[in-house]
Amino acid sequence: MKKSSSGLSAALIVVVTTFALAQDAEPAPGPHGGVVRQAGGVTVEVAFEREGAQVFVIGADGRPVDLGEASGTIELRFREAGRDPASAALKPTRERGPKHLQARLGGLARLPEGQATAAVRLTGVPRVEGGTLSVEVPFRLARNIEYVCPMRCVPPAAQPGKCARCRMDLVVAPFIYACPMHPEVTSRSPSDACWTCKMRLEKRVEGQQGGHGRAGGHDHGGGQGGGHGGH
Repeated sequence: MKKSSSGLSAALIVVVTTFALAQDAEPAPGPHGGVVRQAGGVTVEVAFEREGAQVFVIGADGRPVDLGEASGTIELRFREAGRDPASAALKPTRERGPKHLQARLGGLARLPEGQATAAVRLTGVPRVEGGTLSVEVPFRLARNIEYVCPMRCVPPAAQPGKCARCRMDLVVAPFIYACPMHPEVTSRSPSDACWTCKMRLEKRVEGQQGGHGRAGGHDHGGGQGGGHGGH
């Protein structure tokens, strides 16, 4: 009886731990490769680039919310002791169609991922009660996104669809480029070099570890690196 009870307890621990890990897992990137959060019945996506941040709001119907009349602020809070927060105003873009908000933030080019959080506050947001939204997200560069067959039958595609060979639905595979020796140095562009050792960055698929793992296969010098330059 004791042996059976111990086995049941062990199984329960595994289930609880797995559930906790699933709860803590970061959601998949949004349509623009950014970090997503739910607030006010809508989805807020914050996409960090080297020169600043872009904020998108997606309604419950899956359509972008036009933020042409909205505004807000973004405050970057650093984990480094003694470093003051950096803040900037979020303003609508001038592009055609549904507008999103953007802000310029200096100093992001050399900021390792996970070393800061950003508090985003929006006002005047349509389709949201009271028009205000507040979210907090970790600093993480926006990911490139491609679509792959779960069975790896065909090369990655730029658009969703079905595998031409096994007919399975293609799944989202977010990735970024990172230094093989200094994985904290990341970029969305394969043409960038590590600012520490000057090595060429390699493709790293989301969920894989940096360094000398399978992230880029070390054949970016002639194969994959050039092939993914257009993403």
